[in-house]
Amino acid sequence: MFTTKGSNEKLPGAILLAFCLFAPPAFAQSCDTPAGEPVEVASLEPHFELKLADGRLVRLAGIEPVRATPDNPDFPAKAAADLELWSVGAQVALTALDQTPDRWGRVRARVFLPPDNLGLAKALIEAGWARVDPLSEATACLPALYQAEAEARAEKRGLWADPAYAVFDQAENPDFTGLGGRIVVVSGTVGNVNTGRYRTFVNLGRDRRKSLTVTLSARTVREFTTAGLAPQSLAGRNLRVRGLLDTRFGPRIEVYTPGAIELLGGAPASTANSDWHAAIPAKPAANR
Repeated sequence: MFTTKGSNEKLPGAILLAFCLFAPPAFAQSCDTPAGEPVEVASLEPHFELKLADGRLVRLAGIEPVRATPDNPDFPAKAAADLELWSVGAQVALTALDQTPDRWGRVRARVFLPPDNLGLAKALIEAGWARVDPLSEATACLPALYQAEAEARAEKRGLWADPAYAVFDQAENPDFTGLGGRIVVVSGTVGNVNTGRYRTFVNLGRDRRKSLTVTLSARTVREFTTAGLAPQSLAGRNLRVRGLLDTRFGPRIEVYTPGAIELLGGAPASTANSDWHAAIPAKPAANR
């Protein structure tokens, strides 16, 4: 487990680690192996971005940084203090996941800390300073991050000690009022799965006004099926899903990557599909 430090002490034994900002696609899929030349982190920028000594800006792949909550408005400052302690002034290794920077000039990358090639995203998640972001990391690299998150959640580290970050359990009929536009994590048993013209609806309950519905666009169903998450196979399965909550037509999360769904333990239950979503008009999702 990666633990936070209370003193102004850098991680020991800084060594020259490999770095390759524009890694080839095959290498970019390696979850825990850096390559190239050493790079120094000059400063920590807002939103957990790392400014390199050569001026480049790095966005950490795989994390959703902690935000301030009513009970813990100082969460971001505490998390930033740890991240700065671990990385600023250190020679680190990066594996870039994009060939060009995004519109804000950031390169999405994995960052490895000396001396043991510790993944910085995993360290932040283990410390409870971030949740897993499945949209910014390769699906093959998510299981290790989800495991780190599960350990932090069980130990109530960082954000997991705050009720604002609690995982919603659909079996307890949670109230999603006022949560529209927030990223939430919800667990539950799939009651039924229905396919419309533009959307597939994976329903965690039978009351569309209150129960969460997970939606998939027609063009993403094949990707989910290839990943072993064919929508119809999810009926009766226990799962955990995360994403941006939309409450305009009852609570919904549209998922764009198989990594947004975690299959949990428990045998599939016997369920009967209903078609209460069949009459709901849906439009194709806009490109992200």
